[in-house]
Amino acid sequence: MSKPLRLGALLLVLAVFVVAAFAAFDQEGAWERASLGLKTAKWYYFLPMFGMYLLSHLLRSFRLYLLLNRAAAYGRVFVINTLGFLAINVLPFRMGEMVRPYLLKDSEGIPFSRGIAAIFVERIYDLIMLLVMLLLVSWTVDVPTLHIELGDQRYEVIALARRMAIALCLVGFGGMFVVVLIGEPLFKIMERLPLGLIFGSFSRSFREGILGLLRSPMRAIGLLFLSAALWACTIYGIQFALMAFPTLPSTSDVALTVWTVTLAGMTAIPTPGFLLVYELCCAEALKLWGVDSAFAMTFAVILHLGQFTFIASLGLFFSIREGINMRGIAAKSQSVED
Repeated sequence: MSKPLRLGALLLVLAVFVVAAFAAFDQEGAWERASLGLKTAKWYYFLPMFGMYLLSHLLRSFRLYLLLNRAAAYGRVFVINTLGFLAINVLPFRMGEMVRPYLLKDSEGIPFSRGIAAIFVERIYDLIMLLVMLLLVSWTVDVPTLHIELGDQRYEVIALARRMAIALCLVGFGGMFVVVLIGEPLFKIMERLPLGLIFGSFSRSFREGILGLLRSPMRAIGLLFLSAALWACTIYGIQFALMAFPTLPSTSDVALTVWTVTLAGMTAIPTPGFLLVYELCCAEALKLWGVDSAFAMTFAVILHLGQFTFIASLGLFFSIREGINMRGIAAKSQSVED
């Protein structure tokens, strides 16, 4: 099957899956109420939405470019970042996470451990921003206990995401402290363990990157502001999507709530491709603002399809241009070494 056909099949599966999610919220007259909202939609608002997504992706790639200490051209980092996010969205079990460091090594000669270290720090910045957004939402909205159900499991999304973000930040900062403080003696001990050469190489690259940030605190602060800017672009993109539907509230605090709750859910419950959890969390966020459950789920489906279509289309373009087979790259990335 050709790459365009495979992408079409993925989009079809996504559409079927999210329609099934909508059905879980269905009640008498739900489809009719949702269709009324769609009839009044101003679809041209999706153009600036995609523009905001593109700006966010450009800023995200620039952040990775800086974390790699400009070891590769920005244009190449942008391409690799795009392919990596396509892999994260279409491959199961988070297999796509290793694609970016693999491509950085394979095409740019950047050590695999250095790429992983840069992406690890990138994730720490994102977790910090998630905590900030959760704090802002708590000031903006009286958020009740928010549960979603997946099968027989019931998850308290906001509380679970907050605990996970705090725990991961503590683990990340703790790891930074230990690696930076102990340094080479720790690496020599690690190298005696199974897979020690890989972990030792990663830790050295990680320590080098952290020391680089510590030597330049303004650079570290700049990366934090850059992280805030790229997430702000995503939130404004969602606000444009809300503005496309006159029946929906479309202020910036609504957009902030929608993305924070959705991102919290994807962090706490990372289903393959973020299917179902994205729709459920997005719909629940809108219901906090009094939106009808049927149309809230309809918007969630549209928003997820819009975000997925953006990254999938961009990623497909570069995968065809680069001649890359995503599954093949994902398989190779699981066993690569420096």
